[in-house]
Amino acid sequence: MGGVKVRIVEALSPAGLSSFFAICDRDEKGRPIEDPLRIGAIGGGFKLSPAIRTKVVIEETERPEVIVKINGRRQDEALTSRNVVEDILKLAGSPDVRIEVEHEIPYPIGAGFGTSGAGALTLAVALSKALKVNLTMLELGRIAHVAEVRAKTGLGTVGALMTAGSCIITRCPGAPGYGVIDSIPLDTTGLLLIVVYFGPILTKDVLSDKMAYERINKAGKETLKRVLNEPTVENLLRYSYEFACKAGFLTENVRRVEKLIKDEGLEVLGYAQNMLGDAVHLLVERGKADELLIYLRRELKGCKILLCGLDDSSVKLRRM
Repeated sequence: MGGVKVRIVEALSPAGLSSFFAICDRDEKGRPIEDPLRIGAIGGGFKLSPAIRTKVVIEETERPEVIVKINGRRQDEALTSRNVVEDILKLAGSPDVRIEVEHEIPYPIGAGFGTSGAGALTLAVALSKALKVNLTMLELGRIAHVAEVRAKTGLGTVGALMTAGSCIITRCPGAPGYGVIDSIPLDTTGLLLIVVYFGPILTKDVLSDKMAYERINKAGKETLKRVLNEPTVENLLRYSYEFACKAGFLTENVRRVEKLIKDEGLEVLGYAQNMLGDAVHLLVERGKADELLIYLRRELKGCKILLCGLDDSSVKLRRM
């Protein structure tokens, strides 16, 4: 490591909120796809601020060790992060180093915010720079994508986070360089997302049987066609809400928020359920957000309500 005993690098990425999706892990004949670079998802959603941050601290040592923390708490598993570390360490020649990974995630985990994908991508970028492993963003994105697929924490977030725009549509699945990702142009300065979060939904529970898998994928593919036929953010949200109904995801809490919007005539541009989460995101004009926040917090007790910006940037690197 060039005689440097300690090196610190930080990377930032928007979150990746999913509004609808379909899983693409089988070929046209229904056989499982073996290549993780070709496994992925189609769908649509939003890139959000505040950013997800990952700081990497590397120290030369005779006792190599990897420590992963999320919001200050040590995580003994963190399979996605450990997959990224393992792959980049191999490329670096497996040096004797102590690596401390600190993920700072200002969103609920397991609720459709793409935290795993953003964490994997920022870790790949920061760690490669800290270890002086020279890779392109395409190569780093593939490492992060494969890490997610191997850990079964996500399928298509990484490529979306690397794409320009804030309202993202994934047309074809796969890792960066394999998938085809598009976006709907938006003026992000005048819009905000309000997210009403009640709790997580465990993906494994939802996708535990073949009938659910087929129902979700049928609804997801239909939704993609409808959005591409009329590509506006309002339509994406409208069709995504219908996707949640058809796929069997819609929760009573999300129905309660929808009823509140309709009964009170709340001024929102659209809304959809987080994929996957017991949560709903509402697109609003910036000038009306504060009043709406006050109302929602008064009417919806016992839940978490977040105000998020739309972010059209990608990963940023900071050497500390």
